[in-house]
Amino acid sequence: MKKIIFLLMALLVAAISPPLYAATPGLIDIRIGGVYDPFSSYPQYNYTGPAYIGSAGDYWNNMPAGIVESSDVPLLFADKTTSGANLTFSYIGDALISELSKNNGFNGKLGAELMRNYIYTSAPDSPFDEMTIKGLAKNTQYNLYVYTQSENTKTNLYGQGQVLNLTINGTEYLNQTISSDGSKSTFQVGQNVLIKTVTTDNDGKLVIRYQSGVPSADDPANRAVINGFQVAATPEPESMVLIGIGGVLMSAMKLRKKKASDSSVA
Repeated sequence: MKKIIFLLMALLVAAISPPLYAATPGLIDIRIGGVYDPFSSYPQYNYTGPAYIGSAGDYWNNMPAGIVESSDVPLLFADKTTSGANLTFSYIGDALISELSKNNGFNGKLGAELMRNYIYTSAPDSPFDEMTIKGLAKNTQYNLYVYTQSENTKTNLYGQGQVLNLTINGTEYLNQTISSDGSKSTFQVGQNVLIKTVTTDNDGKLVIRYQSGVPSADDPANRAVINGFQVAATPEPESMVLIGIGGVLMSAMKLRKKKASDSSVA
C-alpha cells in the first residue's frame, strides 16, 4: 500500500511540474499585432511561452502588426495542432499600437512580448468594436483570459485610468474592476488580466464586444485596450489530472486506515 501511495504522490508531482518546454493542451493563445506584414515597417517576431496561464512551450497565434481588421484568421492550439477543430478569429478596432518595448511596463519581464502591442477602440468615436472566435465546442463553457495594458510614459496618459468593458455573446459581462496603470510589470487580476468562465453559443462562437468605460472624448484614458486572449477548456486539462490523482490518493489512504482499524480490532 505504501508503494501505491508513493507512486500516486509521484504522479501528482509530475502533473503539477510539466516538462520545461511542454505546450499546454487544449489552450488557445491569441496575441494582437505581433507579426510582420509586407505593407508594414514593423519587424517580424513570434512569441511562445506562458502569460497568466500556460507553459514555456506554448504557441501564440499572432495577428499582423498594422492590421486593424481581419476576418476568419485560422487558429492553432498552444501545442500547434488543430485537434480536428476549424478555429478562426476575426477582429476590428480603431487603431493598433506596436513595439512598445521601452515604454512597456512589462519590458524585460514575463509577458513582455504579449503586452508590447495592443488594439483599441475609443469613446465616443467608436462606441464599441467586436472580436469573434469560431470553431469551439457548441454550448460549452470555457475560461476566457483578456489582457489589457498600454503605454507607460511621462509624455502621455494613455496607460493611466483606462477601463475595459466586455460583453460576451450579448449576455455575459466582464469589466475591468481596477483602472489601468501602464507601469505594472506583472499580471494583476481585475486590472491587466480579466478572467471569466463563458459559454459558447449554438454555433460554437464567442462574440466579444469591447468598449471603453471612460466615455469622455477629452480624457486620454478613453481607449479600450486589448493585448491578447487566452481561451481554455473548463475544467482545464491540468485540473482534471489533479482531481483524478487526488481522488485515487484519498481512496488509497482511506483503504489503508480501514485495514489498520480492522487489524487492531482483531
